[in-house]
Amino acid sequence: MKKTVSLILILVIALALVSCGESTESADSTTTGVKAPAEETIDIDLTKLTSVLVYSEVYNMLVTPENYIGKTVKMSGQFTTAYGEDTGLYYPAVIIKDATACCSQGMEFVLKDNPKYPSGYPEMSEEITVVGTFETYDENGYLYCHLVDAEIVK
Repeated sequence: MKKTVSLILILVIALALVSCGESTESADSTTTGVKAPAEETIDIDLTKLTSVLVYSEVYNMLVTPENYIGKTVKMSGQFTTAYGEDTGLYYPAVIIKDATACCSQGMEFVLKDNPKYPSGYPEMSEEITVVGTFETYDENGYLYCHLVDAEIVK
């Protein structure tokens, strides 16, 4: 069985260690969003699920990514990034907390036209909604999951 390791799982663990007990109130959004795509073009809308179901579905995406490849996903959560020392790249992600707001999972995303971070990205910890196509990629022998051609929507 091929071992699947996700950068997002590392992000999630790190964020969970520092975010437990923090306020879950969202900051005022100053990011310029785009109009949300039509509902019929979204295969998986996590914004309509309870926090327990969202957490479970994101976990499933990370564990069985082959079931989600090519699907259009909409999700909301806190914006964060991780910096890859070995690649010299920033990896933007949406972090979703579980029902107790203690633990979290996340999904990396690549904005459409792939602007260089930080230009075009929201402030850290800002509440955002992202729509993109679920894909996987291999980097340094590890399989990662992310949303590509993503848009931050209102």
